Amino acid sequence: MTARKDNSADKGLALINALVLVAALSAVAVLLLQLAQGSRLRQITTQEVTQAAAYLDGLELLVISQLDADRARGAVDHPGEAWAKTGGADVPIDRGRGRYAITDLSGKFSLGWVSGGDILFGIDAYNSLLAAAGLSAELGTEIREFVSVEGPRDVQPYLQQTPPVRPRGGVEILPQLQQVSGMTPAAYGRFAQLFTAVQTEGVINVNTAPAAVLAAVLPELSASQIAGLIETRRETPFDSTEALHGELARLLGEEKTEEFDFSPYGVSSHWFGARISVTLGQTRLARQVVLERSGETGKTKAIFRFAEN
Repeated sequence: MTARKDNSADKGLALINALVLVAALSAVAVLLLQLAQGSRLRQITTQEVTQAAAYLDGLELLVISQLDADRARGAVDHPGEAWAKTGGADVPIDRGRGRYAITDLSGKFSLGWVSGGDILFGIDAYNSLLAAAGLSAELGTEIREFVSVEGPRDVQPYLQQTPPVRPRGGVEILPQLQQVSGMTPAAYGRFAQLFTAVQTEGVINVNTAPAAVLAAVLPELSASQIAGLIETRRETPFDSTEALHGELARLLGEEKTEEFDFSPYGVSSHWFGARISVTLGQTRLARQVVLERSGETGKTKAIFRFAEN
């Protein structure tokens, strides 16, 4: 009698091999699906970033057009104008939102006035403004050295930062001062309310300058006179340099007026700052822009851009 061969073991082994193969193919399929999804997500993210950047450029052009239109209505600038009253404007966009806010840099104290050879309002004005912002004289000295052409005398505190900073002297936009040794976020926030890094041509807009800035650049006036000046411009902004200088002469009195230099005090602005942001899906882009508006043509152009994190 012939013995029959038992094939059950071979069949079991074949089944196991088939299951292993199916599992392996499933794993490969899952991996390919994950790679495809990852690639699609990266593609979507890239598209969002590209589109958000285009919206950001569009909002910058909107800011420029607003400042150009404002100049076409007259050369006088004050807080009652449309560009200043918004305090920031929201702009609806497809699948997201945009936002921009414009500030007048010609009403702030320019660091260029104390970093070069000519000190426009005197170092006392600078120190007075630092005190008004609650900042120490030591930090003020560090800031002046940082923005000077030579840069800080002691670079070691900067090289020890993470990541290391190598100051080269001079700044183009105010956020660079966040790198100053001893500058905290809170200190920078107070500093940025009163100071600007741009050269504002030696003229400050009295219509838009904060009270602390006016007190610093007009030390001849008392605190009550500064308060009165602010109340006057709030009710009726000065509509000409002649009107402003006439009011200053009245406040100063005849004796002080004789030796007073009225030329650094004006009512027009040529420098502005804008903060622009776009949120689109999971993407958010933001930038700060420094803009110059020509006193001759009235046209505005972007001078510096600084990407925010």
